[in-house]
Amino acid sequence: MKLLHLLPLAALLALQSCFLFTDTPADDEAGPTAPFHANATGGAADTTFTVNGVQFTMKYVEGGRYLMGEHRDPYPEQGYLRVHFLRPPHEVSVSYFWIAETEVTQELWQAVMGTDTVGQYFYEGANMPMTNITWDDCQRFIARLNELTGDRFRLPTEAEWEYAARGGNRSRHTLFAGSDTLSLVGWCADNALPFVGEDSVPEPISQRVAQLRPNELGLFDMTGNVDEWCNDWSGTYSERHKVNPTGAATGDKKICRGGSTATDSILCPLAVHVAYDPTLSFPTLGMRLAR
Repeated sequence: MKLLHLLPLAALLALQSCFLFTDTPADDEAGPTAPFHANATGGAADTTFTVNGVQFTMKYVEGGRYLMGEHRDPYPEQGYLRVHFLRPPHEVSVSYFWIAETEVTQELWQAVMGTDTVGQYFYEGANMPMTNITWDDCQRFIARLNELTGDRFRLPTEAEWEYAARGGNRSRHTLFAGSDTLSLVGWCADNALPFVGEDSVPEPISQRVAQLRPNELGLFDMTGNVDEWCNDWSGTYSERHKVNPTGAATGDKKICRGGSTATDSILCPLAVHVAYDPTLSFPTLGMRLAR
C-alpha cells in the first residue's frame, strides 16, 4: 500500500471538536417527512450489485420505531461534558430501506468514477474506505452510480443511519454498533494502529472495511473507521415523535455519523453526531450508500 497526504492527529482531533453539533442551528421541524411503511411490498431482501466488475451488498432494513438520541450519560464517572450533544431523545419511525454492508471502498469508487478519484487516502487499497471526499463529491458519485445501475442510491438520512447502526428491529440496545465493547466492532483513536511518519508524529489510519464484528443487521464499521456523511442539514431536535425525518430544511453544515480512527472512544457512542461544511474533506471522512 502507498501512503498519501496525511494530516497530523492533533489537527484532525481539533478539527472534529470544532464541528461538534450544537443546539443553535435551525430546527428540524421544517424538514419534510414521508408516509411510514414498515416493509417493502416486494424484493424485501439483501441485494448485491456489480459495477464494472466490483460487487457491493445493500442490506435490507425493516422499518420500525426507535428512540433516537441518548437518554443517559454513557460516561458519568468522567463527567461527560458533551452529553447535551446526545439529547433530547425522541421517538422516530423509519420506513424500510436498504443500506450498504460496508463503507464505500476505493475499489468501488474507482469502478464508478474511473480516474476521477478526487479523494486522497491514508493508504491505497481496494478494500480501504474512500476518504477525503466532500458531501458534494458524494452526490457526484451517487449520480454516476445511478446512471450505471438504473437504481436510486443516495446517502442515508441521519434517522436511517442511527436506526441501522442500532440494529433496527433486531437491536440489542448496545452503546456501540453491535456491542458494548468498542474494540470488538469499531476502529477509533484508542485501538487503530497509528502510522509514525518521518517527523515521528503518530497519524490515525483508516482500516480495511469489514475486519471487525458486524452489528445485528450485518453492517460493518458503523462505529469508527471513518466518519460517514448523511444527507441531512444539521438542526436542533425536539422531543416530538417524527416519521421519516430528513433534518433541517436548510443550513450550512451536513451531518456525519459514526466516528473514525481520529475519534476518541468517549465520542463513539451511537447517539453522538458531528456536522461539517459540505465542501470540507479530510482523510478520515467517507460515505455509506442507502437506497
